[in-house]
Amino acid sequence: MPRDHEHLIAKRALADQFADARGAVMKTGQFLASSETDDAFDCLLKGIDAIPLASISPVIEQTLNSPLTDVFSSVEESTAAASLGQVHQAILLTGQKVAVKVQYPTIADSVASEIKLLGFNNK
Repeated sequence: MPRDHEHLIAKRALADQFADARGAVMKTGQFLASSETDDAFDCLLKGIDAIPLASISPVIEQTLNSPLTDVFSSVEESTAAASLGQVHQAILLTGQKVAVKVQYPTIADSVASEIKLLGFNNK
Protein backbone atom coordinates (compact mmCIF):
# COMPACT_ATOMS: atom_id res chain seq x y z
CA MET A 1 0.00 0.00 0.00
CA PRO A 2 1.53 3.36 -0.99
CA ARG A 3 2.50 5.68 1.86
CA ASP A 4 0.27 8.51 0.57
CA HIS A 5 -2.75 6.21 0.76
CA GLU A 6 -1.88 5.20 4.35
CA HIS A 7 -1.51 8.85 5.26
CA LEU A 8 -4.94 9.66 3.81
CA ILE A 9 -6.56 6.76 5.72
CA ALA A 10 -4.99 8.02 8.97
CA LYS A 11 -6.19 11.57 8.31
CA ARG A 12 -9.75 10.35 7.64
CA ALA A 13 -9.72 8.34 10.87
CA LEU A 14 -8.56 11.45 12.74
CA ALA A 15 -11.28 13.53 11.09
CA ASP A 16 -13.90 10.99 12.21
CA GLN A 17 -12.64 11.33 15.78
CA PHE A 18 -12.88 15.13 15.57
CA ALA A 19 -16.44 14.89 14.21
CA ASP A 20 -17.56 12.57 17.01
CA ALA A 21 -16.12 14.86 19.69
CA ARG A 22 -17.92 18.09 18.77
CA GLY A 23 -16.91 21.13 20.84
CA ALA A 24 -13.39 22.54 20.79
CA VAL A 25 -11.93 19.33 19.38
CA MET A 26 -14.23 19.52 16.36
CA LYS A 27 -13.41 23.21 15.92
CA THR A 28 -9.72 22.24 15.83
CA GLY A 29 -10.51 19.71 13.12
CA GLN A 30 -12.41 22.34 11.16
CA PHE A 31 -9.39 24.62 11.38
CA LEU A 32 -7.18 21.81 10.05
CA ALA A 33 -9.71 21.13 7.29
CA SER A 34 -9.47 24.67 6.03
CA SER A 35 -5.75 24.25 5.39
CA GLU A 36 -5.90 20.82 3.73
CA THR A 37 -5.80 20.27 -0.01
CA ASP A 38 -7.32 16.76 0.04
CA ASP A 39 -10.79 15.74 1.19
CA ALA A 40 -9.79 13.90 4.39
CA PHE A 41 -11.41 16.49 6.67
CA ASP A 42 -14.40 17.31 4.45
CA CYS A 43 -16.80 15.63 6.90
CA LEU A 44 -16.00 18.42 9.37
CA LEU A 45 -16.83 21.17 6.88
CA LYS A 46 -19.99 19.64 5.44
CA GLY A 47 -21.73 19.35 8.78
CA ILE A 48 -22.60 16.66 11.25
CA ASP A 49 -25.76 14.82 12.17
CA ALA A 50 -28.12 16.82 14.32
CA ILE A 51 -29.54 15.52 17.56
CA PRO A 52 -33.20 14.58 16.92
CA LEU A 53 -35.80 17.12 18.03
CA ALA A 54 -37.34 14.58 20.41
CA SER A 55 -34.03 14.42 22.28
CA ILE A 56 -33.22 18.14 22.22
CA SER A 57 -36.72 19.53 22.92
CA PRO A 58 -36.33 19.19 26.72
CA VAL A 59 -33.36 21.58 26.48
CA ILE A 60 -35.47 24.12 24.58
CA GLU A 61 -38.37 23.73 27.02
CA GLN A 62 -36.09 24.17 30.04
CA THR A 63 -34.59 27.32 28.52
CA LEU A 64 -38.02 28.75 27.70
CA ASN A 65 -39.52 27.46 30.95
CA SER A 66 -42.52 26.34 28.88
CA PRO A 67 -43.61 23.38 26.77
CA LEU A 68 -42.87 23.83 23.05
CA THR A 69 -46.60 23.82 22.30
CA ASP A 70 -47.05 26.92 24.51
CA VAL A 71 -44.59 28.89 22.36
CA PHE A 72 -44.50 27.37 18.87
CA SER A 73 -47.12 26.15 16.42
CA SER A 74 -44.37 24.02 14.82
CA VAL A 75 -40.70 23.20 15.23
CA GLU A 76 -38.79 21.40 12.46
CA GLU A 77 -35.99 18.89 12.77
CA SER A 78 -32.60 20.57 12.52
CA THR A 79 -30.88 20.77 9.16
CA ALA A 80 -28.00 22.84 10.55
CA ALA A 81 -25.88 21.06 13.12
CA ALA A 82 -22.45 22.30 14.15
CA SER A 83 -19.76 21.72 16.74
CA LEU A 84 -21.45 23.59 19.61
CA GLY A 85 -25.14 23.40 18.78
CA GLN A 86 -27.80 23.23 16.13
CA VAL A 87 -30.59 25.33 14.64
CA HIS A 88 -34.27 24.49 14.17
CA GLN A 89 -36.77 26.39 12.03
CA ALA A 90 -39.94 27.12 13.95
CA ILE A 91 -43.15 29.11 13.81
CA LEU A 92 -44.33 31.03 16.85
CA LEU A 93 -47.99 30.90 17.86
CA THR A 94 -48.25 34.41 16.34
CA GLY A 95 -47.29 32.96 12.94
CA GLN A 96 -43.83 34.53 12.87
CA LYS A 97 -41.07 32.31 11.46
CA VAL A 98 -38.02 32.05 13.72
CA ALA A 99 -34.76 30.17 14.09
CA VAL A 100 -34.25 28.34 17.37
CA LYS A 101 -30.54 27.97 18.09
CA VAL A 102 -29.81 25.29 20.68
CA GLN A 103 -26.52 24.76 22.45
CA TYR A 104 -25.81 21.08 23.07
CA PRO A 105 -26.67 20.26 26.70
CA THR A 106 -23.20 19.18 27.83
CA ILE A 107 -21.08 21.25 25.46
CA ALA A 108 -20.05 23.93 28.00
CA ASP A 109 -18.60 21.30 30.34
CA SER A 110 -16.95 19.51 27.41
CA VAL A 111 -15.28 22.67 26.13
CA ALA A 112 -14.12 23.60 29.66
CA SER A 113 -12.59 20.12 30.06
CA GLU A 114 -10.93 20.33 26.65
CA ILE A 115 -9.45 23.74 27.45
CA LYS A 116 -8.15 22.46 30.78
CA LEU A 117 -6.72 19.36 29.09
CA LEU A 118 -4.83 21.61 26.67
CA GLY A 119 -3.26 23.37 29.64
CA PHE A 120 -5.29 26.56 29.56
CA ASN A 121 -6.77 27.52 32.91
CA ASN A 122 -10.11 29.26 32.80
CA LYS A 123 -9.98 30.94 36.20
